[in-house]
Amino acid sequence: MLRLDIFCMNQIGKACNIIKLYICLLIASSLTSAFLGIFALLKRRSSKGAVSFILSMLAVTILSAGNTLEMVSSDFSTKLFWANIQYFAYCYSPVVLVALCMQFTGFDKWIQNRRILWLAVYTENVAICYILCYTK
Repeated sequence: MLRLDIFCMNQIGKACNIIKLYICLLIASSLTSAFLGIFALLKRRSSKGAVSFILSMLAVTILSAGNTLEMVSSDFSTKLFWANIQYFAYCYSPVVLVALCMQFTGFDKWIQNRRILWLAVYTENVAICYILCYTK
């Protein structure tokens, strides 16, 4: 029985170390994406696809920072709050990434003609639904 307890303690310790490593990687991801977004905002604002890149880095920063804060939270209501914050990035990141891909592949006309705006309106409706569900 004593050996089983030692084995369980070692396995729990390994799991805690893996979670700590994962949290450190999420922090590094959020800091890197925030740095890249700020760098693009300050130095490369006039480049092709800069606005879409900055917005996508904002979405990635919200996702990784929200996931980090959700994992380190201790009570359920705080975990639920950070999970709900992540939903905004879930809604808008596909639209921003599609716009970024269109700009780099030569379909700039689609973005300038406001066709991509319909995707943003759809995701805005999804975000409003999340807000309504979150506030009951």
